[in-house]
Amino acid sequence: MWATYTPRTYVVYDTTYYYNEGVWYTRALQEGETVYVKVSAPAGLEVESLLGEPEVMEVDGQTFYLSDNTFYQRIQRDGKDLYVVVDAPAGAQVSSVPDDVVEHDEGGEKVYQYDETFYTSATDQSGKQVYEVQPVPAEEEIDEIPEGTVKFVADEETYYYVARALYVAAEGGGYVMSEPPLGSVAAKLPDGATAINEGGKTYFQLDTVFFEPTDSGSDTVYEVVPSPDGSEIVEEDAEVT
Repeated sequence: MWATYTPRTYVVYDTTYYYNEGVWYTRALQEGETVYVKVSAPAGLEVESLLGEPEVMEVDGQTFYLSDNTFYQRIQRDGKDLYVVVDAPAGAQVSSVPDDVVEHDEGGEKVYQYDETFYTSATDQSGKQVYEVQPVPAEEEIDEIPEGTVKFVADEETYYYVARALYVAAEGGGYVMSEPPLGSVAAKLPDGATAINEGGKTYFQLDTVFFEPTDSGSDTVYEVVPSPDGSEIVEEDAEVT
């Protein structure tokens, strides 16, 4: 159960995030009830300074800063240095991974997953054990779908929303990551899809998937469309119970 408190609330590219005591959350529906799920800091968020002494690393000629398990790049705006949250760059080597990573076995190699970031164990040039960021697997596989998982059907394919990723049933068993292709149509929206308005139109968003309602005969169906333009970052306070 959540205690009553007032976290910082951020809307980043139309997705709402909650920040409390160094941890980021998003809201989801689970078995008909609202729950809050730990996630990485949202890419695109800008801060004026970083906590403590961040790890500084060069990846493909670019400088990244790692602070509190979050990757940043430094930018300048109006003559002032800012740090913007970015996706973890593949190839970056870090000294540790978050305590609550999920471990997977991929072809005999152990993979550590935290939200949408994947690591494998490695050794740096000095022989010290580190963890290296890997590209997001095209077909990350799980064995089963948790009870109460949000799901929807688009063009006769069932998609399951697990740990902030979409999965479909794989041939031979198990489930692999997959998102519905643009233009596919769902007869019903998934639970937890959020209504957003952009350019005078209403869309519905589930994580990175956007639906646009359209008429089909006497019924309304929902077509998968690209992210609408005009997304922005805003900040507000909200009380969560």
